[in-house]
Amino acid sequence: MNKKIVILVVLVECVLAILLISVLGNAIESYFNEIGARDVYFVDAEGNRLEDGATISVERTDLGYQLQWVILPDDTTDTEVKFTSTKAEVTVDATGYVTFDRDVDVVITVSTKNGKTSNIHLVPKKETGGTVDI
Repeated sequence: MNKKIVILVVLVECVLAILLISVLGNAIESYFNEIGARDVYFVDAEGNRLEDGATISVERTDLGYQLQWVILPDDTTDTEVKFTSTKAEVTVDATGYVTFDRDVDVVITVSTKNGKTSNIHLVPKKETGGTVDI
């Protein structure tokens, strides 16, 4: 009688172990295969890296400004980013397009899912003086 109980308990444990591995196995595998972002930074129109906090003069006659950024390593699985603005008058959508409601200086931050960040300071482009007839 005791042998039957022991065999039944071992059989139930084996079935539970198989179920647990099949359910959690995919989650564990994706956890260990995930490649987190090591760095994120803004780039200029030519693709050159901008230092964190770099200042860019933006022509505000346009409706907005498209940000460009890079996440490293190239094969990261952490590709989702979030943008934040220091000014309520300036919004940034999920694609990095900045819209200005007013002519203000603003700092935009890009953040990855695992907490890597970079900042860029956007300022209005100063008017260059033309000729004045006297």
